[in-house]
Amino acid sequence: MHVIIETKALAGASRAIKQIFAKGPVADKDNNNGCLVASKKDGSVTMESANQGLYVKLRLPAEVEEAGKVVIDRAALSNLRLTDAKTTLKHKDASTDLGFRSGGLKGTLKISQDFDEINSQRPSKIPEITVKIESNMLREGIKRVLFSSNDEDDPLLKLQLSFQKNKMILTTNDHYRAAMFSAFLEDEIEIAPIMIPAAFFFSVVSAIPADTHIHLGINDSVIRIKGEGLDVCHPVLQDASPVNMEKGIEAIEAEPPNVEFLTSVAEAREAILGVGSIIPSNTNIRMNLTVGGKKAVVKVESSIGKADCWFPVSDVKVNGDEPVKLSSHYMQEFLGLMGDGEIQVRVWDKPIIMRSQKHGTTLVMPQLNQ
Repeated sequence: MHVIIETKALAGASRAIKQIFAKGPVADKDNNNGCLVASKKDGSVTMESANQGLYVKLRLPAEVEEAGKVVIDRAALSNLRLTDAKTTLKHKDASTDLGFRSGGLKGTLKISQDFDEINSQRPSKIPEITVKIESNMLREGIKRVLFSSNDEDDPLLKLQLSFQKNKMILTTNDHYRAAMFSAFLEDEIEIAPIMIPAAFFFSVVSAIPADTHIHLGINDSVIRIKGEGLDVCHPVLQDASPVNMEKGIEAIEAEPPNVEFLTSVAEAREAILGVGSIIPSNTNIRMNLTVGGKKAVVKVESSIGKADCWFPVSDVKVNGDEPVKLSSHYMQEFLGLMGDGEIQVRVWDKPIIMRSQKHGTTLVMPQLNQ
């Protein structure tokens, strides 16, 4: 093997694969074996890894003087401080060393020719690609539903991707909260709902360049994600059942809310951060919110002190005078998911629904108990 490859591309590929395996809950985090395959026919180097059902292949353009194939420790390769614009990799037949050179830095890394472990862990049935989505849209959607689950029974937040003709719906939920993002596509899509670890899915989608397309496929055992040289397979989650969150939200909204108003994300966030600062810690603070006229007031009382702050609201409808009981942690995180612009807030006896028409996002959280 003798290849010359762009250092930036090599480093980016190494980081992407490392992140994908780090977020892949099925993978053995201590197993860093991967193949480097240089093809003179199409002028490429492919980095390939497989572990406990998680399969990742990333193809990079390269100047290939001599084709070849080796097994290498991905972590060792990604740790190298390669600073020159291009990096040269060389391997001679029967040698256990892979030589590298980048500017003034040169050396060798230990490799092997034992491909059996990786070969045996490739998916036996790789799904056909059946869905194409704009990468920007999918990345934006995941960002809007990726909250930090604190559910001890199921700490890994799962994401459901489903389609209703030309409508794409992304949802997440734990035992306390739920989030939904929806957007319309140019074409109608028919595919079974995909359930996948949310942080893992985001790591894969983030590794695919913006302004391109992401391709998806699924069969009984494997979910496939592909785009711009990256091809990833993840086992189907056996303990996950599809959830129709739209119907659940419709059921809540069938009854009129106790409180309803429009407000600015930025102004609501500033008020909540302000009153929360009375307690100088990362404690999840209980807050009371009351709405009247053209403003909402959020209050905190504690043994340290008390504070209140108001922020403007509009289109207010109030039935009753009970304050809304908020979690500062839930509110701060959900306002962060909303991004910016105007949101609608609707409150019932238990659930609170926040909706951003601008970002196509609906979030559900509970009121705190008395």
